[in-house]
Amino acid sequence: MTPKEQEILTLYADAVYDNIISSILVRVIGFGASTLGVLIAGHILVTKSLTYSRIVLLACLIITFIALTWSTYCDVVFTLIQDQAAFFQIEPNE
Repeated sequence: MTPKEQEILTLYADAVYDNIISSILVRVIGFGASTLGVLIAGHILVTKSLTYSRIVLLACLIITFIALTWSTYCDVVFTLIQDQAAFFQIEPNE
């Protein structure tokens, strides 16, 4: 591998690493903020008497939390797999 190819590969790896870190950090921080909101709303609902409308609202909060968790998981895993696959597509010139 020539020094020029090594430099190109290093620059590409740095860019991918920075993109992975920034996108995962943004998604995980957003997930944490949303989870905190869901937990606070759930705590407020549970501490008061449970009526039918509050039970339905609590069920909606639980479904929202599950969907948020699944969405965040898929987004983060897809980012990691996509960048890993990009490195496997690089073929050396002989």
